[in-house]
Amino acid sequence: MKATKRITWKAYEFEYRHKSVDWFWYVGFIALIMAIGALYLGNITFTVVIIIAAGVLLLEGGRPPRLHTYIITRRGVQVGDIFLPYSDINSYTIHDDTQPSYLILDTNRALQSHVLVPLTTAPTEDIRDLLDDYLPEDSHEIPFSEQVARRISL
Repeated sequence: MKATKRITWKAYEFEYRHKSVDWFWYVGFIALIMAIGALYLGNITFTVVIIIAAGVLLLEGGRPPRLHTYIITRRGVQVGDIFLPYSDINSYTIHDDTQPSYLILDTNRALQSHVLVPLTTAPTEDIRDLLDDYLPEDSHEIPFSEQVARRISL
């Protein structure tokens, strides 16, 4: 069955959770303790990695999400400024049991093997009908990194 040729919606890239000043202090304190421990063990490289990771976490933790336009067409999936042709996507999963629902694309890209697309206002059945014409539906779990990010309110 040929479904709609184009589905477009807008959604924020992630669910924003306000972080108190205490959250930033906790992250800084934990990073400081870890860096001191790494220095004590004589591991300078790990100390630098901890400091860089803490800096990125503190910067990203305070950043509000960007509003992206998501487009699914007969050629592929557009996620903001990134276009994924169907030849780069192995399979997909729609997670209806989470809030918001997510479309998970399993790609053959090394640095971005799973792409999470929030389906806040998107018609999930129309998306499934369109993607079924080009990709197999498979069972993919929400990546561990995303679960950790949600857990620490990132």
